[in-house]
Amino acid sequence: AVTGAGLPNALIAKGDGNQTVQGAVTGGRQVTFTDPLVAQYAREIAADKVAHVAFLRSALGAATVAQPAINIDGSASGAFSALAQAATV
Repeated sequence: AVTGAGLPNALIAKGDGNQTVQGAVTGGRQVTFTDPLVAQYAREIAADKVAHVAFLRSALGAATVAQPAINIDGSASGAFSALAQAATV
């Protein structure tokens, strides 16, 4: 939401040096924040999450796996919509 970009390749690749194709990300986009304070919070949270991923991947070393396919599309056929529909049952 902050940059419109995903994690750098170094943070989504398999950690043992083998060439593994990372899953694609479906959906998501940069958000135009109208409140500067909310924008700053979002930047801080994004930086914190990137640091967490980097730390965990460093701790896991060669045991890390490539990023799976992620669907954050908000359309009627997207994963979030399907989850919301399933939750109402």
